[in-house]
Amino acid sequence: MCGLPNNLGDKSISTFIEKVSDAIGVLYEPTKIIKNAKAQATANEILADSELKIIEQENRAIKRWAYEESVKQENIESLIKKTIPKLLKDAKPEELNKDWLFKFFEEVKFISDEEIQEKWSQILAEESNKPKTFSKKTVRLIADLEKEDILLFENLLKFNYRETNKNKSIHALVFDFKHKIYISEGINFMSLKHLENLGLIQVFNVGNYTLGEMKGLRSLILNSEVKILDFKKNPSKTLAAGKVVLTKAGEELASISRINTTREIESYIISEIEKQNITITNQDDGETITVLMEDGGLNKLIQDGKIKIK
Repeated sequence: MCGLPNNLGDKSISTFIEKVSDAIGVLYEPTKIIKNAKAQATANEILADSELKIIEQENRAIKRWAYEESVKQENIESLIKKTIPKLLKDAKPEELNKDWLFKFFEEVKFISDEEIQEKWSQILAEESNKPKTFSKKTVRLIADLEKEDILLFENLLKFNYRETNKNKSIHALVFDFKHKIYISEGINFMSLKHLENLGLIQVFNVGNYTLGEMKGLRSLILNSEVKILDFKKNPSKTLAAGKVVLTKAGEELASISRINTTREIESYIISEIEKQNITITNQDDGETITVLMEDGGLNKLIQDGKIKIK
């Protein structure tokens, strides 16, 4: 098929194709996809059999059914084609859960929008690369989202930081949803409650989501840059992280979301954190720091030679 990668002999890709073919019940061939499946063939046989004398209404019903099945099959094949280039060499498609795949294709067969298909192909690729990344519950939740819901969620994620741990866990930061910087991105009380009702976030109506035991130095990733947070001047040794926390489904969706944080947003987040008597510095390669605490992400940066300790 046009547009597929040249390394189709790769074992992980071959295994992936076998797994999805088993789930959708139709062989997906790397160079040729069987289109319309049994739906079109069955319809043609029935329509060609004059002895059945199908009345006009039944004729239209069968044609409609065949067309619908053809569209669903085309959607599935388009998504698989988008997924294959995203598979890693060490992918584990052989560990894909069959029930998970059934549920996945049951949801995506109705999706023809290119952007949304791209999102689903990322989910399938991530699940193939690292099985159990996405739960069936998250798959159901995402399937019910409108395109506008995803865009709103991605706007919220512009206000984020990532941990420097292995999983690069992402957190949304909403300090004051009445501030113009949030309003300009469509983030307000009502939109946050909408995302909460969808199951993507939890909103704290009173107080803030707080991270405790933040002694010494901690590291985080803000706008793709590693920042070092110094809590020596912070008496409570905590970080008030705002009024929003992502749910498990929100974290899973965030892992494949398109996030475009601006310098303006980055400056705002830094200023809000610094108001808590927390010093923030950039971490450049080879920079020397003098304090170390139990921060797994920070230790990893040290091991990789990104940070030097006196």
